[in-house]
Amino acid sequence: HTYIHENLTIVKHQIVVQDSLSPSMMYESRMKSLEDIMDTKEESFSVRLFRFIEEKNLSEVRVYKGANIDRKHFSKIRSNDAYQPNKRTVIALAISLQLNEEETKGLLMSAGFSLSHSYVSDIIIEYFLKRGRYDIHDINEFLFSYDQPLIGG
Repeated sequence: HTYIHENLTIVKHQIVVQDSLSPSMMYESRMKSLEDIMDTKEESFSVRLFRFIEEKNLSEVRVYKGANIDRKHFSKIRSNDAYQPNKRTVIALAISLQLNEEETKGLLMSAGFSLSHSYVSDIIIEYFLKRGRYDIHDINEFLFSYDQPLIGG
């Protein structure tokens, strides 16, 4: 009983403290916290993608053709910093850029994805990345043989 009573007292105290703040003060406090968190925002998928293209000194044409992505689709990515690709497109671009495993994971994370050992296709992709094998046709051949969706296009 003592333990429960102490916890209730603490909870009541927190409620009293919150109630003593005006609604505008509570809003300002939350917004400041949100602004602090927003300061930690990382670069978007398209910003990261084009940074990799520049760092590797590659032409955009070589990258989208190597990923089996058409020019129109790639143009959408280039023209919209907030573009949200699907996971297979991100992987295809990472393969075309010949990104290592860590770079690929970073590019995937920038688009809200990750590689997971829960998916056969992700295990296959990771297998090729770890070995530095970047031929999208070879990868798609293995994906096909395991009845997995192909990357690119």
